[in-house]
Amino acid sequence: MTAKDMFEKLGYEIETDLEDILIYKKEYPLGGTQEFIFHKDNDGMYIKNSINGSGTDFLSYKELQAINKQIEELG
Repeated sequence: MTAKDMFEKLGYEIETDLEDILIYKKEYPLGGTQEFIFHKDNDGMYIKNSINGSGTDFLSYKELQAINKQIEELG
């Protein structure tokens, strides 16, 4: 299973897939979004969360597995 498959299974869609950036985004029914932003050239990523204002983010183990798989695929 590819990282794309894993993210799609978790409800994420590819929002952007350019030469230097890849973004998976999920919109929640009650409002808010979560994005995983992979910077292909800089060997890093951001997690952007607009679900709550508490400043706390939650990652499921399945999301973490998908992130690790994507990092593996990006090399």
